[in-house]
Amino acid sequence: MNTQFLDSLPESVTHYLSDSAIESSVDHLTEIKKDGLPAGLENWREYGDFLAARAAAHLTRAEYPIALWLFWRHVWESEIPEQWKVHSPDYLGDDMVGPLTCWEDENLVLQSDCGELELYTLVGINSSSTTVGFAVENDAGSLISGPKGRFEWRKDQEFDGYLIKIWDVSITAPEFPWSEVYAVRDEALKIVEGFCSK
Repeated sequence: MNTQFLDSLPESVTHYLSDSAIESSVDHLTEIKKDGLPAGLENWREYGDFLAARAAAHLTRAEYPIALWLFWRHVWESEIPEQWKVHSPDYLGDDMVGPLTCWEDENLVLQSDCGELELYTLVGINSSSTTVGFAVENDAGSLISGPKGRFEWRKDQEFDGYLIKIWDVSITAPEFPWSEVYAVRDEALKIVEGFCSK
């Protein structure tokens, strides 16, 4: 288990990722209209409990992108070859790294460039799965099609031209296979290295 990394995660997100009931409750509470009340509040004690739960849910939602960012840094940051230049948050914008995008998509994607090539590195987390993926593109589109190594190739509404590895376990689970994550990341970087050196 990677204790140092897990200890760096916001406590609200650790609980969210560790318990599917908490995840479901947070997801439900954050879907309630910003200033609305849920239907069926019967008394003032329930009202107080709702306000406390709503506040905790919104804290989790606010801190979730922090956890994604920490996980991306843990997996990718120091390993991406230096010839790939990572773009600034301002360049990437709300559609890729914005907090709402992170929350709704349950992942974080950063773009790096090497000449005319674009590398997208992805991490995703929830209470039942963990995802690591990448894509290499140029102006014509995806440069990878079909599975490679331990990656499945996905071209769908969720992942457009990505090589993806999904583990059906949360990063907070004691049995999470950290060594596999590092091996998969290294496999991805070997594939990526071939593109940038062409």
